[in-house]
Amino acid sequence: MSDNENVSTKKQGINDDNQHVPELRFPEFKNNNQIIIYINKLCEFIKDGTHGSYKDKNGGIPLLSAKDIKNGNILINNNPRTISKEDYKKIHKNYEIKKGDILLTIVGSIGRTAIVNINNKFTLQRSVSILRVNNLKINNKYLYYYIQTNNFQKQLKKLINVSAQGGVYLNSLKNIKINITNNLNEQEKISNFLYLIDRKIDLLEKKLCLYQKFTEGLKVELFSNLNNPTHKLNKFLKISKIKCEDNINKRLTVKLNLKGITPRKTKTTEKEGVTTQYIRKKGQFIYGKQNLYKGAFGIVPKELDGFMSSSDIPSFDFINNDLNPYWLYYFMSRKNYYTRLEKYSTGTGSKRISPEEFLNIKIQVPSIEEQEKQVKILNKLIKKQDL
Repeated sequence: MSDNENVSTKKQGINDDNQHVPELRFPEFKNNNQIIIYINKLCEFIKDGTHGSYKDKNGGIPLLSAKDIKNGNILINNNPRTISKEDYKKIHKNYEIKKGDILLTIVGSIGRTAIVNINNKFTLQRSVSILRVNNLKINNKYLYYYIQTNNFQKQLKKLINVSAQGGVYLNSLKNIKINITNNLNEQEKISNFLYLIDRKIDLLEKKLCLYQKFTEGLKVELFSNLNNPTHKLNKFLKISKIKCEDNINKRLTVKLNLKGITPRKTKTTEKEGVTTQYIRKKGQFIYGKQNLYKGAFGIVPKELDGFMSSSDIPSFDFINNDLNPYWLYYFMSRKNYYTRLEKYSTGTGSKRISPEEFLNIKIQVPSIEEQEKQVKILNKLIKKQDL
């Protein structure tokens, strides 16, 4: 490092102020110093995008904004605005965005980042800043990963100015201090290691997505047998109405989009005993009256046995062995099925699906033996998704 101004040295963990995060150092570099330095000392320049107004030009050069920087990617094909070549030249008369530059969103959705790795010409609105590193001082991938740390993101959020659409001024951004290793070889090794982790995560996410699509397709196939007998749910279920003493710390809630049943977060204004509460038992079917058609339903898990909810989240006992609880859950968990249940909602304002309406819903039910086979198949697929 040639610039020693505003620099201090430390031998400590890297990149984060969270004491529970292990320091990322490799043995061969353990004696290297860490330095604390202003980010602008590591860059050839830090600029933001254009502040000007330009007419749209069909087939022109993309003019991207913060919304086009997401998950480390530059969404140049996300139907962005486009401007004329003439306007592009005016914006970039002194510089052009090039491969290896780091983009960082500083207005609106603040803190998103990506490295330029495309050949397409594009320009940016002022909601995105461009950081061009000095390669003799810092590895661009290392800085890219550093920007994503809690330490950096917290500093960035503190700099947001109060306005209709909060933003970070460039001078404030330039004066963020970062704590890094000053060894370029170590920087490269750390960034390569983190890159491999990113790729592994990408592969796992793609694998998970394929499993989810396959599972949804299999559900459609399994539950499309029109020859199964039709029954109302009241043949298999009855509402549970066991009142209990209220305990604000033992209330549960049912999340949207099949996200499960969880303990309810207590609001500071809530008081015990104001609303009648009912005990909920493991294995019961439960749903939210307002949000059944938004995927707010499930089977009460054993860890929430004995929790409670109001009548807005009713639960049901299975009254015979003719319906497997998890078969019912899987049957209803098809999005193209549960979204259609909105037609059972009644009332004005916030419409609800009453227990009576719910129990009158008709479904086609195979034999219990067939149900158990289908549940076993789907359980295996769901287990594979717990990556």
